[in-house]
Amino acid sequence: MTRRGSILVLLLGLGFCLGCPDVEEPNRESARVLSLSPRGTRALLAMKLEGRIIVADPESRALLPAPPASPSDPDSIRPALALVPPLFERLAPELDALLARAAHVVVVDPHDLDDARALYDEIGEALDEPARAAATQRRIADLLGPIGAASAERVRPCVVAITALEPLTLAGGHSFESNVLELLGAESATHDLLEAHRIESDRDGLRSLAPDLVLVTAEGLSPDALRSLASDLAPLEVVPTFFDPEPIWLGDRAAAEPELEEWARLVERARGRARERDGVPANCGRAWGTEASSGDQGQQASRSV
Repeated sequence: MTRRGSILVLLLGLGFCLGCPDVEEPNRESARVLSLSPRGTRALLAMKLEGRIIVADPESRALLPAPPASPSDPDSIRPALALVPPLFERLAPELDALLARAAHVVVVDPHDLDDARALYDEIGEALDEPARAAATQRRIADLLGPIGAASAERVRPCVVAITALEPLTLAGGHSFESNVLELLGAESATHDLLEAHRIESDRDGLRSLAPDLVLVTAEGLSPDALRSLASDLAPLEVVPTFFDPEPIWLGDRAAAEPELEEWARLVERARGRARERDGVPANCGRAWGTEASSGDQGQQASRSV
């Protein structure tokens, strides 16, 4: 499948639909949820299913408009769904029995749009709310649909996103960063590593990809650290920028649009440079595999994490 085709499938899979009707309010007396993941609670809020929560962790409770109704007999709780963070085995031992009684346990840790779509599908299936899952997916697709038009651009700048400096870490092909870059009509430098969320590299490996743009999304970097990075990667263009994927996969238009517009502006500027060579750098996305030729510097200092 072509890159443009995969982007179209991604939007269609999310239910791209302009002007689709909303769904009815959920039945609050139906299947209940144990939410021990703040991100899971935000997903329930996005689906307007927060009324199903009967037990929540402290951070999740702070997100809710009203405290969950405490059951009179905790031992009788049989949650239809438990939403847990990636390291849920580190939760308090007293929650083990409650988790054991849950009909479905879902680890909430989406790394890209496909993961987010699957999360909403799992919640919708467990709570018998497929229409509400589809409505949330449509809202995400409606948010991304307008920028997805750029995915048909013939001239595609090569872009890489740095998520951390120590060690130097790049957003992999299995990431929201790569999703957004592809939707904006860029070529993610790591798109061939579809199973990798993050990739450890070094400055030489990154320079060998010759990207048109290096986005730095790592937070809390000092001006000196950014200047040092830009000097080490010269003549590549290095731009610090903000990226929080959560508003995107929650379909929060007000919070997501400013960062999407900023990335669109940066990618379009890089596209101007890409037009000068009329193509994608030969190494873009291809210097990571173990079968790369000995002349590929990128594979010598990179590994997926």
